[in-house]
Amino acid sequence: MCDMLRDAGWPINRFSFGAKATDEDHFISRGAEIWHSLAGRLAKGELVLINDPTLVSQLTSRKTTYDARGRLGIEKKDDMAARGVKSPDRADAVCGAFAHGVQSFATYAQRLKDPCEKLDEVYEGMDRERMRMGETSRRELEDSGAWTG
Repeated sequence: MCDMLRDAGWPINRFSFGAKATDEDHFISRGAEIWHSLAGRLAKGELVLINDPTLVSQLTSRKTTYDARGRLGIEKKDDMAARGVKSPDRADAVCGAFAHGVQSFATYAQRLKDPCEKLDEVYEGMDRERMRMGETSRRELEDSGAWTG
């Protein structure tokens, strides 16, 4: 798929989850590094993701591992499958999307009177307070055209 997108003219940044971590003292692999980095940014409120039940399930079902040196890792997909957990492909895609660094939501939001103002363009007509509280249903998102599947 990546080759087809590249051939169609899209800029593609390839990413290997098994590559060496940027911070090899603390992480087993680059994949573990970006998974834990995303988790930290979400916990701090620097990023806000859409209320997608599949994504939430995938982001929360992968176990943290440690190696003999105490470095953080992520559960292998084969081990997840042995537990009956499906491959976290959507979560991997989200982690990969943020792997090359992005402006934090907190930094972005500081420049706005209302952090949700840019989201209004996508979620036009939806109740902003319900969105903030995570009460917007998947059906409402699908009907609005904001849900991408």
